[in-house]
Amino acid sequence: MLLIDGQPLDQVLALHCQDSNLEGLVPTLIAGWLETKAEQQLVWERVRVMNEIPTIVPILMCPDDCDFSCTIVVIEVSASATTVSWPRVGYAVGETPYETLDELPASRLDSIKWMDSTTIWQFERTAYINAIQAFAMPESVV
Repeated sequence: MLLIDGQPLDQVLALHCQDSNLEGLVPTLIAGWLETKAEQQLVWERVRVMNEIPTIVPILMCPDDCDFSCTIVVIEVSASATTVSWPRVGYAVGETPYETLDELPASRLDSIKWMDSTTIWQFERTAYINAIQAFAMPESVV
């Protein structure tokens, strides 16, 4: 489970973004929960990018479907040498046509509905990396 100050991420975001629909969503990083290898790869490729250029990272999903066809919450991530920041949180609402299930994850991230929140989350870079690595990406997703 992803925690911020000891609280589950879904609850923290629900409070700060004033959106109760976020409660109960689960991290996309949980090994083996995402439906397809393409979804797992996309999440891990993006979560590992930590530089000054903002990256959109799928971070929470609906636990009923565990795939990109349902609710996907994204964070905008940027980093410096010492910190990682989340300046925005939103819903993936992209509906770009796709021909194969492997294309679905990226098509969902083509459009984001950003939530109203004045909170910018900042984390110490080493602690952030340790929290992400605790989810240990499945070996079959490289």
